[in-house]
Amino acid sequence: RIGDLNAMTDKEIRQTVPITGVRRIIFDNMHASLSQSAQLTLHTEASAEALVALRQRLCRNGEKISYNAILIKTAATALAIHPGMNASVVEGAMTVWRQIHIGLAMEANDVLVVPVVRRPDTKTIGEIDREIGELVLKVRENKLSPDDLVNGTFTISNLGFGDVDYFTPIIRPPESAILGVGRIARKPSVKGDSIVPEQRLGLSLTFDHRIIDGAPAARFLKTLKDMIEDPLLLIR
Repeated sequence: RIGDLNAMTDKEIRQTVPITGVRRIIFDNMHASLSQSAQLTLHTEASAEALVALRQRLCRNGEKISYNAILIKTAATALAIHPGMNASVVEGAMTVWRQIHIGLAMEANDVLVVPVVRRPDTKTIGEIDREIGELVLKVRENKLSPDDLVNGTFTISNLGFGDVDYFTPIIRPPESAILGVGRIARKPSVKGDSIVPEQRLGLSLTFDHRIIDGAPAARFLKTLKDMIEDPLLLIR
């Protein structure tokens, strides 16, 4: 019987990779995130027509503005309206941060890094885009400093490049929320009594249910959706 079982489960190791260095840090952080918080994810879909038009308008002068810069500005504005989402659990207490610092998940040499854009609520979309560009360059040249990676209060992970619509992003400790962004895709949409093609965007918000309830998280996600669909709401 043992021989039959071995035959049924026969497999050969292609490679064994020790979990060390940066991968060990990611390994430990993700385990801590899931074991020390109660994570819940909400999904919604927004019209991306205005978002696409805004990016095209911002790029008119030859400057290539990324969607991530617009999304970071949008998230920062929404966090200012819903400060309870800009929080952490510190020594058994809910700590709501005054400053907004948004991390942007990136891939570097097959590992995940999350450099932080400081105070995007006080910056223009163009300023945010240039700061993202500087961080991307540091990632490529392996020149990120520890200061580039710490003190985030919220994170955005954009997997739209991989044709992903929705996913369940994992909170980056000690933060309490993370926004997952899917691809912008042309889909049928109901407008009145008609079905029309429209650019659509999937949004996934994971939050720590220990300190953030479902209703305020849903309101925050609704604010994000409204701002994406009507960027004039970014003017406050």
